[in-house]
Amino acid sequence: MLNYNFFYKPINQQSNSISNETWSNKLNQLSLSKTHLNKLVLDYLVIEGYTDAANNFAKETGLDMTKSDIDSINERRDVKDYITIGDIHNAISTINEINPDILDQNTELYFNLQLQQLIEYIRHKEINQALEFAQTTLSQIAITIPSLLPSLESALTLLAFNSPDNEQYAQAKDAPGNIRQLLSQSQRERVANQVNTVILEDQMHSKEPKLAGICKLLSWGEDALSSRVSFPRYQPPLHKHGKSNQQNDRDMDANKYGQFDQQMLT
Repeated sequence: MLNYNFFYKPINQQSNSISNETWSNKLNQLSLSKTHLNKLVLDYLVIEGYTDAANNFAKETGLDMTKSDIDSINERRDVKDYITIGDIHNAISTINEINPDILDQNTELYFNLQLQQLIEYIRHKEINQALEFAQTTLSQIAITIPSLLPSLESALTLLAFNSPDNEQYAQAKDAPGNIRQLLSQSQRERVANQVNTVILEDQMHSKEPKLAGICKLLSWGEDALSSRVSFPRYQPPLHKHGKSNQQNDRDMDANKYGQFDQQMLT
């Protein structure tokens, strides 16, 4: 039985490389609707919570965006903003306003939010509140779900590392990396992303943008093809300052359409 590659020729009759010209010609044969591309971009902006960008993009491309879509973005954005500044109380209140069942039906998510509250107490050197909160709230959850206990123990380990009195916030500089990172901004963002995913699923949205799935499929397809032939791999375009889109995204305002070039898509 013969195996066939992307070009539908028997492997034993093909060269082991594809030229740039041949590859470009094949890509040019693909038919991509501008409307479909615009919908992918709008889906990305909605899922990631970029309210102004999504609203403006929908208007300029003639795509429909309902009030419920806008409300959903704003609600998820509010929750994410609260968590990323360490305001867990208001984050939980907003989640309950969206749907009280979200936390009632997801004990692990509720635990992670409360664990972040414990970390915030420790960050602000509110030791008595941290100990009381761990005992009255978190330990009760961990008793019912023992798999959560190691996370609670790791957070409480932060208390073993003193911070100088002249420092406003605890930093646990002498702690092991896996313990110290609990006080990092990335820890807050990790919890915020968990909450965002659950809210999206509750609202019958995909938990990640369709573009993310396409990029994963592209990467998988390139890896699979590269084991058979040599071909020109996709390279992200560079901006005028020599940075890739991904690098520039760290410095760009996401509400300016992030890495997407509006002129190319509308």
